[in-house]
Amino acid sequence: MIALLALLIVAPPGAHEERRQTELLDFRYGWPAAAEAIPALRRELARRELEAQADATASAAESHDSAGGAQVPFHTEQYHAIWSVEANSARLLSLTADIRTDNNGAHPNRDFDSLIWDRGAGRATTVAAVLGNAALGAMSERYCTALAASVAARDAEPPEPCPPLAERVLAFADRDHDGRFDALHVLVAPYVAASYADGSFVVDVPFEAADLSGLAARYRSAFESR
Repeated sequence: MIALLALLIVAPPGAHEERRQTELLDFRYGWPAAAEAIPALRRELARRELEAQADATASAAESHDSAGGAQVPFHTEQYHAIWSVEANSARLLSLTADIRTDNNGAHPNRDFDSLIWDRGAGRATTVAAVLGNAALGAMSERYCTALAASVAARDAEPPEPCPPLAERVLAFADRDHDGRFDALHVLVAPYVAASYADGSFVVDVPFEAADLSGLAARYRSAFESR
């Protein structure tokens, strides 16, 4: 029987955070007070939490069985996902998740996720749905230039070809903290642009007026260009 240990996490006021540990899995999941305060968003994140725990538990069970068959040690696996506010406007809330996993491999792994919450519609949307694919295409060259510079700054070789922008984890940033989104926030996991040792990369691509020309009227007040 797998023993379950529920640990009390001291989260910031109003935030949600839980940690559950079994012999198979160390599971941690949390989101900020800004998300907890929106009932429909809280339900969406709770759904994602349950789904992530089920998938991670099944994966850990498979690793445990494989380790037993191969007569090698099994180490409790890890899945930690912590959501945070990337930017906040009157209409849209931009969230990103930092996901840390350990699946009995050579080393732990890191990944990202994003969620754009549309307060007016009461549902989740995406950067691509808000900006449009044409805008993302137009921003690709600037993203690639910024990513190459970030990689080179770590004395690594910039990737060729550039990892496609449309396939990255995307959110919105508010770099001057005025309540309007002014940049595309791009999260690049390890291995995507460089070696594991070089880590992950975060690139902010400032919006230009042309990038925002296709915005629906309901979103225009949430954005600004440089």
